[in-house]
Amino acid sequence: MGEGEVTEKGVGGEKKTVWVPKEAGWVEGSGLSYSSINAHSLDAGKDGLDLREWHEKSWISYLDCLDEKEADRFELPHRGGAY
Repeated sequence: MGEGEVTEKGVGGEKKTVWVPKEAGWVEGSGLSYSSINAHSLDAGKDGLDLREWHEKSWISYLDCLDEKEADRFELPHRGGAY
């Protein structure tokens, strides 16, 4: 994970303390910067949050952390991975 900072942000009409990547060094769309999110920790039922869309647009990359034999991929999780 890259460098980040903890700050206060307005989330859903209330102030929350959140981690955000530092703007310095973050290059949107360059392929050099990314944010890693554990999708299992996201709150269900949020407006605009549809993990099917993320998968269909290849915004989710699956990592082979169990066997460590295959390259990262976008199509399907690796053995033992979550979809």
